Amino acid sequence: MLLLLSVASAATVYVASDGSGDATTIQGGIALAGTGDTVSVAAGTYLEDVDFQAKSLALVGAGSGSTFIVGTGAGPAVQVASGEGPGTSITGFTISGGDATAYSPSNTTGGGLFVSGVPIALSDLLFTGNTAGYGGGAMIADAAGATVTDCTFESNGATVAGGLYIDGGSTTLTRVTLSDNTAAPASEYGGGAVFYGASVTASDLAFDANSASKDGGNLYAIGGTFSCDTCTFAGGTAEAGGGAYLASITVTLSSVAITDNLATANGGGIDVNESTLTLARVSLDGNAAAYGGAVLVGTGASVSGAHVNVTSNNASGAGGGLYVADSTIDLRNSSIFANTASTSNGGGIALDGSSAALANIVFGLNSGYSGGAMHVNDGSTATVTNITATENASSNSAGGIRVTSAGQLALANSIIAWSSDGSGISGATGATISVVYGDLYENTGGATSSGYADPTGLNGNVAVNPEFVNFADDGATGDDLHLAATSPLIDAGDPTLFDADGSRCDIGAYGGPSGGDWDNDGDGWSSADGDCDDGDASVHPGQDDGCGNGDEDCDGTTDEDCGDDTGDADTDADSDADSDADSDADTDTDTDSDSGGDVDGPKRDGCGCASGGSGAGMAGLGAAAVLLARRGRRRV
Repeated sequence: MLLLLSVASAATVYVASDGSGDATTIQGGIALAGTGDTVSVAAGTYLEDVDFQAKSLALVGAGSGSTFIVGTGAGPAVQVASGEGPGTSITGFTISGGDATAYSPSNTTGGGLFVSGVPIALSDLLFTGNTAGYGGGAMIADAAGATVTDCTFESNGATVAGGLYIDGGSTTLTRVTLSDNTAAPASEYGGGAVFYGASVTASDLAFDANSASKDGGNLYAIGGTFSCDTCTFAGGTAEAGGGAYLASITVTLSSVAITDNLATANGGGIDVNESTLTLARVSLDGNAAAYGGAVLVGTGASVSGAHVNVTSNNASGAGGGLYVADSTIDLRNSSIFANTASTSNGGGIALDGSSAALANIVFGLNSGYSGGAMHVNDGSTATVTNITATENASSNSAGGIRVTSAGQLALANSIIAWSSDGSGISGATGATISVVYGDLYENTGGATSSGYADPTGLNGNVAVNPEFVNFADDGATGDDLHLAATSPLIDAGDPTLFDADGSRCDIGAYGGPSGGDWDNDGDGWSSADGDCDDGDASVHPGQDDGCGNGDEDCDGTTDEDCGDDTGDADTDADSDADSDADSDADTDTDTDSDSGGDVDGPKRDGCGCASGGSGAGMAGLGAAAVLLARRGRRRV
């Protein structure tokens, strides 16, 4: 009964600048409204600052393309920071002109919008042309259960967090775009966004061409948790972490594309320190930095991943693809392809005082001064099983894998072949190297070098043509590195290990216990991820289940997304409002002591203090690639 009375008492206050409503200003409409009411605003431009004044109400514009709040420049354009509660929402506006850079000594936050302690719901909003000390577009502080849906943060600026600052609390982001925002002047963070001690869950989140003068061009996230599904990080620039800078945080990225980001020092795509990072179906392509072209895994970090494509990244120092310093990495069923360490070591991966477990990895066309595919530095340990490395190059030592004097390598069931420059494996005096059931074949600099003896003929090692399904030693892409039916490497691996079909382990990236966990149809999903038909790219868990085509989304039911596309209930838990889930909008500079003359970069201490290709990887990122293509990236 009380609920019915409450609903019945809710009122709508109409605001129209031409005088045809209950008020001519938005603030005037809020003054007339009470908690639980709706303030409905007609299309037009409203030159004013707006404060909800402790009223938990819905502020509804006619749409972000037609209803404009232009702040006075004397503080946030909109404030919701006076104890408002559940039911508070804002939808349907473009918000601009807010300036909180000198609003008060204690509050220079949220140029476009400042929210404090309110579980606000934001939708259909464009934040543009706002400035602040913290959170140029918006600041959401200590909000438990805030939601941001179908919103864009574009061309805002702040000292910290040019687009969006989320400070504490929990926030869900859905179909949010942050583009061309800046964090400046010098030594500042998070061009696109800062997440500080917050729990952030995101889907369809796109960062594009944001910049920071210090760390985190697109994103700076420290403390708390962050999960992102079907997201893109593109075109970000910073000193460290052009795509994202992550510190003391737990992060999960799935179906994510990280492309064309630049860091002048470390981690072109990602710089991660003292954190736990889990990657699934992630593409890192075309990123660049001084160290760690795609990713710098810094002090105390732990990174694990599957179905990660690291392609065409570049480092002027070490780690063209990945630079792993004083940390750990566990990677499987992934491709590391066409990455370059221009003047230093580890074209694909450089390990520096770190531990790596790698299984079922394809290395191709990577290049570096030493260790074209991988460099294992002093104090590092690499346990490597079932890799295939072809056409990698080193101008100094080992087109395949270089191990320095105190490095350790255990390599099993693996192929290193056709290194275009350098040997297959190079080991300095004092290196610990174990190679079993391997194939070292036709490497330009020989099977081994730098004093490491050729293991061929011992412990199951051979030197034979692997006989791939399709391969040409021509430096070009398009090879199929599965073993042909006639390959001598089939059933030639460790007899104590078995392939997915129960037979003895094959040698190479597609053999062994995890050999069946590859994404075989290029849709970004493997059978281990729940792909119920890994021979058909149109069938996978991220797919829409249409009419009459079977179980396309692998959830055990068929045709549940069959509707007339006109207001159906959303029963499939996807991100759009209709039941057919379509995309429309229906309603080391020091020299090593070993004789190889390797050059390594500085180790990371987690503070971001270090100073400062061609080819293609595996096909298929699925939904993230579609999202990236759909949005269309700006260039800076």
